[in-house]
Amino acid sequence: MACGGEDNALDLAALAKRHGMAVAVEGCDISPQAVVLSQARARERGVEASFFAADVLADSLPDRFDIIVSSLFLHYLDTADAETLLARLAASRRRLLLISDLLRTPLGYGLAWAGTRLLSRSPIVHIDGLLSVRGAFQMHEVAAMAARAGLDGVDLRRCWPERYLLRWSPPPAVPTPAGPTPGGASA
Repeated sequence: MACGGEDNALDLAALAKRHGMAVAVEGCDISPQAVVLSQARARERGVEASFFAADVLADSLPDRFDIIVSSLFLHYLDTADAETLLARLAASRRRLLLISDLLRTPLGYGLAWAGTRLLSRSPIVHIDGLLSVRGAFQMHEVAAMAARAGLDGVDLRRCWPERYLLRWSPPPAVPTPAGPTPGGASA
């Protein structure tokens, strides 16, 4: 979800192929250009993956996915849109929702400042890295948004370097007890 250049999905498809696993990987991005680029990169790498364009906040989302993964996207959204997205993604997956993103912390800001300057000379990268950390949420904010989005029992963990992983699965279905059969007899 919000795959951009699609490195994660292509790496997952390549890993599944190496291990002989039958996995259908689909990527989604709002940008039709990103979708075309991702499809070309999948062909170049010889991996099975498909891509489609959608606005995950506005368009109808398919409900065919067992697992939905979002990496480094939530920090671009305000709180209301992030909650909407969490609820929509939870409704579109069958088994598991995974969200990995930045944390807004002083250490995260410092790491972004140092990392962007060590790894790039681009002023755009320097500015964007710091803006991303400023736009990120804190752990308690992510937990509150997940609760308001109806993700009961969310597993939220802090990860290095100053990221979090939100994992959520729907509660197992509770079987209904057998009731009386027609005619009044119990089963």
